[in-house]
Amino acid sequence: MATAAPGNGRITIQDMSNPLFLHPLDVPSSIQVDKLQGSSDYRSWKRSMEIALGAKRKLGFVTGTVSRPTTDAAQMDLWGTCNSIVIAWLTSNLSPSIKQSVLFNALSINDYYTSMRFLWEELDAINTLPPVTTPTAEVQALLNAISLQAEETKLFQFLNGLNEVYNPQRSQLLLMLPLPSVETASAAGRSST
Repeated sequence: MATAAPGNGRITIQDMSNPLFLHPLDVPSSIQVDKLQGSSDYRSWKRSMEIALGAKRKLGFVTGTVSRPTTDAAQMDLWGTCNSIVIAWLTSNLSPSIKQSVLFNALSINDYYTSMRFLWEELDAINTLPPVTTPTAEVQALLNAISLQAEETKLFQFLNGLNEVYNPQRSQLLLMLPLPSVETASAAGRSST
């Protein structure tokens, strides 16, 4: 936190304008906006959070304009404290399900894959193509391309939802030609944990 003016213990305007300044009342519950429920209310939630964080001079922690100091240990510590409070402000204004996914996906890879597979099966059940009894070679090629595209979409959805600790495995899987199946990607993730 910024230091008070020498000798009088008061907080100055200069102190308060420093993005690393935290007021004693800046606690995890000091920013309250309507909790983010999903994509339908994201724009209004985002704008409310931008206003609230801007008012506390902390929006730069989210946009990246307040970068972590690299040489001064005391400033690095202040930055870490402020960054943690900003994360607390953000997560305290998320619905429980979104908060769980933001806080490093608490599901194991196996559980995550199982829940995704369940969702994909539900989507496949409602998004069916009409049956083709005697497809020509051209129609069969189209059906194969549609099937491949659907499998690649599932792979990308699965990989994008993984925790950041799986970034090296994600990169390796995306470099494979042909791309692996979702099942192969899931097995690779499980074997690396």
